Amino acid sequence: MPGIILSVALTLVVTAALPAPVGELVLVAHVLLVVVLASGRLEAPSVLVLGGARRTTVGEERLLAPITQQLHNHGFGAPHLVVFRGDLRRAAAEPRGRRSVAVAPRLLRWLHRQQVSTDVAAAILAQAAAGLQAGPARFDLAVRLLTAPGALVLAMFQRIAASFTRVPGALGLWRVRAVFGAVAVVQCLQQQQATVAVTTGALVAVSYSSPACARAWRRRVEVAADRLVATAGLGEQLAFAVRSADEPGCVGRVHRILAAAPTSVQEPGCPGAGGRRRTLHLVR
Repeated sequence: MPGIILSVALTLVVTAALPAPVGELVLVAHVLLVVVLASGRLEAPSVLVLGGARRTTVGEERLLAPITQQLHNHGFGAPHLVVFRGDLRRAAAEPRGRRSVAVAPRLLRWLHRQQVSTDVAAAILAQAAAGLQAGPARFDLAVRLLTAPGALVLAMFQRIAASFTRVPGALGLWRVRAVFGAVAVVQCLQQQQATVAVTTGALVAVSYSSPACARAWRRRVEVAADRLVATAGLGEQLAFAVRSADEPGCVGRVHRILAAAPTSVQEPGCPGAGGRRRTLHLVR
């Protein structure tokens, strides 16, 4: 929601700055396209444009055919598969739209080199396919279009900020941006510039709330999707994939997946297996 509010505000500002006929036409076209995407139409080309993906080649389709069949056997259906254009900051597989799953190129390389088994790859794709059921897949592409202006502005600021990462203390200034924002708001109010004060305060608030809301929502969808995959019989394979990724929070996620599996084997020495409960502390 914070990203949508920011993007809608930017869209209104840009269209207002354009000449009257052009701005009105752009705004009407933008609203109509959002409505069309929300209705589920034009998903195939929209996934490629808004999702940063491309169509699969013939060789990639043959490589993914056994995994698609395995997904169908476990009750996940056969989602429309596309391939991301890059691996940077991408999961191995992510849901897109209502019926599409985007696969990272590195997963295809792992399958081609036989570095990952078909069962583990099926669990990874099943987790993404389960996200279509757990997340707001109905309006996914419409939301991506609504948040596109804000995402472009944030990407521009990230490019600019990347040039200052070598400056000592630059990251510390960004972390205390609330202090600078509060000072700017007070100064604007003293100069009776209420509009600038409200805009500055809103931008600072969105810079905190938007990432926090995105992380919370991704975790909520992840928990629901992991539960669906575990109950479908791919819990051990998904747990192996999570262990191999070794991302933050993987220990708790693996425990959650194995606990949701229909048959989870408890390791010797764990509480409840006759071992004495011990107190563990995390060293930072």
